[in-house]
Amino acid sequence: MKAMTALLYLIPAILLFFLGLLSGDETLPEGGDETKGIRGRFTRMGAFLYRAVPFFRKPGRDAKIGMNLGMLDPSVNPDEARRLYYADKIGVTLMLICAGSVLACLISVSARNKNVVDENGRIERNGYGTGSHKETLVMEVPEDPSMNMEIELSISDRQYTKEQADELFMELAEKLPEAVLGDNPSLDDVTTDLTLIKKLEGYPFDIAWIPENYAIIHSDGKLQQENIPQEGITVRLTAKASYMDDRWETDIYARILPPHYTGEELWEQGVKSLLEEADRATIHEEYIELPESIGESTYTWTQKVKDDAPILFLFILIAAVAVYAMKDKDLEKKVKEREEEMISDYPQFVSKLVLYLGAGMTVRNVFRKLVGDYEKLLEKGESRRFLYEELKRTIHEIDSGISENTAYEHFSRRCRSKQYTRLCTLLSQNLRKGNSGLLPLLQEESAKALSERMDIARKRGEEAGTKLLLPMILMLVIVMVMIIMPAYTSL
Repeated sequence: MKAMTALLYLIPAILLFFLGLLSGDETLPEGGDETKGIRGRFTRMGAFLYRAVPFFRKPGRDAKIGMNLGMLDPSVNPDEARRLYYADKIGVTLMLICAGSVLACLISVSARNKNVVDENGRIERNGYGTGSHKETLVMEVPEDPSMNMEIELSISDRQYTKEQADELFMELAEKLPEAVLGDNPSLDDVTTDLTLIKKLEGYPFDIAWIPENYAIIHSDGKLQQENIPQEGITVRLTAKASYMDDRWETDIYARILPPHYTGEELWEQGVKSLLEEADRATIHEEYIELPESIGESTYTWTQKVKDDAPILFLFILIAAVAVYAMKDKDLEKKVKEREEEMISDYPQFVSKLVLYLGAGMTVRNVFRKLVGDYEKLLEKGESRRFLYEELKRTIHEIDSGISENTAYEHFSRRCRSKQYTRLCTLLSQNLRKGNSGLLPLLQEESAKALSERMDIARKRGEEAGTKLLLPMILMLVIVMVMIIMPAYTSL
């Protein structure tokens, strides 16, 4: 059953394995061959699903994705770019699901194989002086499953013998009557463990406690509830205080009464008492022997398994869905950055256009000149600019036989901003009416572009100021507190 639970986590990985076999011959879109190794295998699986499953194909959304990808890189085929985009997007999601499936299975198997109880019914103790450790044990009673239970057991570390303890430790403690009550209202009504402390602040005494009846209370104040008579019992506690070579004694009397337990609580207390007795009986041994039976009932012990695999698997599934959803957001962010970059480059572009047209060049030759200068900058290591990539694409269209008017319309449509729409309208009118009135209009457009650029810069400055408002308010509050608090405390 436990193995089956762990194998359930492998179902997504197994399904993805068969999906990988089905998609082995899938042809990746243009540019996808650059993805190698495991990432490439999952990209092929994504391409297969995109082609075979209609859920991933929505005409309106796909058209928008293809247009955005084409704007970001005009040199690619929009359809192929869209297929590769979805293949990679689906592939990354599947890779996360596969990783989550395998990790969840491994964690589940590891958690279930980590059993501190060996085949002889023993639990290994910690070494000398390393401290105790707690384990949650599961007791199973084949004859009566209703008696099964979980118990948290604190297993002491291996203790030194008396001879060793005499060399390493000085065991002295002290307790005053008013400090031993713990959660009890008075020494005449003790129903819970007493607090038999070894040190009392302000006094140099070391104190050791000697109970009159160890069957009722231990020297650490722990009550043996199963031995307390129903009518209660008065127990004398002797505190032996020592300092240097001196010794003192004082007696404290406590009236110990039994608590009111339910039958289930009494059963649990009894089992826990047996385990603690087993712990004490083997305190000097390497292992603690767990009891095999109580009365006529036999028991089996295992450790309670804490399996974090479901949480991990759920977390990775959520991460996979988030990655799939955020892929489109990332694309939209890149498109917005492209638009902002093109608007930022617009004033300089119009200024160059005015300069070269004033020197007697035609619009087509100005575009060629700007593209040529741009390609030289790329050879020197400059970064790519979307505006000049669109200019390059426009020149290619004109060279391929498309009319200038149509090429300018395509250029305007790809740039997707009112500034470029105005400019292309002026260029189209120039082709119909001639060059006589174009230059003054472009000079006016250049001045307008500079003004709009200043407005945009001013708007971004205001937005930055708004974002800084909250930190400034917090700083003001801190300064006011620093000023007011000293004056308030001095009153």
